[in-house]
Amino acid sequence: MRKSYIISSILILALLVGVIADLLFYWAMPVKQLAFFPLEPGSTWTYLVKSQSQQQNYLITDRALGERFIDKLKRNCQVVDENYEIERGGVRPVLYYSNQGYLNRLSGLEYVGEQIEFPPFTLSIEHQFLPINMQPSESWNGPIEPYGGMPKAPTISQSHRSFAESQEVVTQAGHFKDCLRIETEARFSGGAYEQPMLLNYREWYARGVGLVKSLATKDGFQGDPIESVELLKFQTPELSGPVPDTTDN
Repeated sequence: MRKSYIISSILILALLVGVIADLLFYWAMPVKQLAFFPLEPGSTWTYLVKSQSQQQNYLITDRALGERFIDKLKRNCQVVDENYEIERGGVRPVLYYSNQGYLNRLSGLEYVGEQIEFPPFTLSIEHQFLPINMQPSESWNGPIEPYGGMPKAPTISQSHRSFAESQEVVTQAGHFKDCLRIETEARFSGGAYEQPMLLNYREWYARGVGLVKSLATKDGFQGDPIESVELLKFQTPELSGPVPDTTDN
């Protein structure tokens, strides 16, 4: 009995130490450094994607266009153009808007002239994609509605947790310290899925830059990657060229 009590006490103490460390990380940062997902108009991000499902590697370049009123949604959204350098790729708009402290994301859209259209067979609505003020030691759920929530469409439920990353995140765009790591467990069910499929995602976000790296795995967070995304280059209207290496010399 006493041994069990001691073990429980140790586990609780370890948990509290971890939580306190994450909170100290957050409290020590100025508010202006909490921009882990900046969408400054004119900024661009170029990523290398290595995908098993596509059986190839390819590039994606995101460009933030700024705010625009979207008639179909009857609201202002941040618009980001995604250029897929892949067969049948091209440029596709992605929309972000805030709701109850979170960003929602709409993808699978297309341009018809200058209008943004919402084709139901590709539309994906991701609720509570990210907290607007991201910080460590948060947890939230963010379901995805593929195919715009059409009848008999599969469902994707997601649970997220955020952590203060203690290690440098190394990419071809540079080395990034003090990143936030978001771990996601996603469950795909219904529709074409006869049996539920579970995937795990780890994403790293750098202050003032945004997403710098992500890994998708099966069989837990330490499983073999089935897809990876790595930042190659980041530019803002004030900065041209790759992100400078932030490693201390």
